[in-house]
Amino acid sequence: MEAKLKNLKTVISDVMEKMYFLLPDAEVDTINSYSSENHFLPIYIGIRGNPGYLLTFAFDRELAGSMAVDLLGVNETEVNDEIAEKCLKETANIIAGNFMLSFESQENLEITLPSARKQDIFGTDTITDEPSGQGNTEIIDGRKNSDGSVSLILSFNGYFLKAIIETVTNSV
Repeated sequence: MEAKLKNLKTVISDVMEKMYFLLPDAEVDTINSYSSENHFLPIYIGIRGNPGYLLTFAFDRELAGSMAVDLLGVNETEVNDEIAEKCLKETANIIAGNFMLSFESQENLEITLPSARKQDIFGTDTITDEPSGQGNTEIIDGRKNSDGSVSLILSFNGYFLKAIIETVTNSV
């Protein structure tokens, strides 16, 4: 799972650089700088297969607004949560597609539609709990969380993006 996390980190960095001209902040201690007081917009997307994966991306609202301005070429005052969410869904879709290409085999894999609601991805029967990686004290940059998920935090222009990978059974 750690190899998948490393691949996801590379994919996120590449997508953020190519789509939004944002490079990860090199000098930020993400674990100590991150605060659960920040307001995040979560986006979920799944990769169906055996096993399947649920990817959770939580974008800092300020980062989401900046991304929407860059992607859509609109004024900052025109960006609301709905517009930012659509931008983030497109970004999550691109990240998930590129991440899936890093798998040894893409046979029998399928990407779900992104959603701001976790239960929309695989349904409530498969996804029952929020991963412990969602809590501020549980997020460990690039390590396993107590629930078996792995997570990382990246910083772009001082704003944070959390990413969590969960293995999902019965996702086909």
